[in-house]
Amino acid sequence: MHQHLWWAGRPYNIRALHQQKVCNRGIVINEKPWLHLLWYEQIIFIKPLPAYLLSVPFFDEHIEPDEDLRALALGFLRSYAKLIQSPIDLKIAHDENLVPENLEWEVWARLAPHFTYLEDSKVNKRYKYGELRLPRVNQAHRFCIDFPNGYYSQYVTYKQFFNQNFAWLLLAVVYVSVVLTALQLLLSTDENTVPLERPSLEKSSWWFAMMSMVVLCATCGLMVILVIGSFTYHCICTVQNLQRLNMDWVGGRRRIADPEKPVGLGS
Repeated sequence: MHQHLWWAGRPYNIRALHQQKVCNRGIVINEKPWLHLLWYEQIIFIKPLPAYLLSVPFFDEHIEPDEDLRALALGFLRSYAKLIQSPIDLKIAHDENLVPENLEWEVWARLAPHFTYLEDSKVNKRYKYGELRLPRVNQAHRFCIDFPNGYYSQYVTYKQFFNQNFAWLLLAVVYVSVVLTALQLLLSTDENTVPLERPSLEKSSWWFAMMSMVVLCATCGLMVILVIGSFTYHCICTVQNLQRLNMDWVGGRRRIADPEKPVGLGS
């Protein structure tokens, strides 16, 4: 999955906890590390910071000898150094049960700098990125890893699924209805008497139908241009960042995954 993460987020993009609140995001605690910092709509998944990761003897004995485990642990700690950048962030973390109750700001202020400036070579490739959009991760997993299965389904009911994926259909019906109504009005108008010899009400109706179609076409065209332009701009920025940081992505050399290891963001 590492080479496809560019599709789901930007490198190092982790907002502090108070900024998550500013974005009106609800923090959802989960104990699955492969969901850490994935978000969709107004929620973000965050795995609590276990106290044993802050224990130097435990880290040296159980994590340091395993290179892969050490890279995951250091990346996880680096993400928390970005999440908790001020006393108010620590207070939010305590309120959300994300950190041990006895962790004080003076202690964290001494620990955090050791993780904040860790080099990318020392952390797992997943943590070279920050927050990831869950729908985009699902798309990457579905079309590049294991079709048609997604990475993690955010839907609990069919109603949620259809509301999220087919809301555009209702909008399309509204647009088509406007076009058909305008066309019906135009076709019912005698072309030999339009627009000069009709009463003012009928002439107004004719012009209103024409303007409705013009405005609708212009709006649809503007929406298409904005979507394509925004998508292209962010893709170019993402590719430039990946090239500048020399990070693995789908445009680089593909690596063959170990079939015995589960596919995941932290694998």
